[in-house]
Amino acid sequence: MIGSIKESSAQILEFIDSTINYNKIFIYDNHKTRENIMLRDFVFQRMRLFANTAEFKSIQIQNNIGKNDVLISNPDVLSIIIHNILDNAIKYTDQGFIYIYGITNECRYHLVIEDTGLGMSEEEISKLKQAEDFSGSRLGMKIVKELLPFIDVSFNIESKKGEGTKMILTFTG
Repeated sequence: MIGSIKESSAQILEFIDSTINYNKIFIYDNHKTRENIMLRDFVFQRMRLFANTAEFKSIQIQNNIGKNDVLISNPDVLSIIIHNILDNAIKYTDQGFIYIYGITNECRYHLVIEDTGLGMSEEEISKLKQAEDFSGSRLGMKIVKELLPFIDVSFNIESKKGEGTKMILTFTG
């Protein structure tokens, strides 16, 4: 129980820190800062925030990113994006898996976060991609869509109802 309280407190602190960083991006225009990010370790740190919730929901999160995968990006922006995608994956998955891995092709790196959750219909995906009015449970996606252009990343969603969702972030350059 103490461990659960400790983790919940850490999640709250991370949320507050994430919110502050989100606001700094717009106030101080600090999204232009870039640095080398060891992606496997970076993602592992974000995964830790969701460990208790994943365990409670019988979800296994697998970080299959290569040990030497490095991205040049803004760590604050990327952290918020990954946090929101993982949050959604956990929210819509019960007793399943979340796989995180990278694929390199055509001089592009694709960061994939794939879950075995509820999935979405083609209509739901289309609405999500086109939506400007994000309310309720879509707030995380609104944040992701607002931040991706700041780090020159595009996204694609592949999903089937009842089979899960694959969120693909494509880094250019």
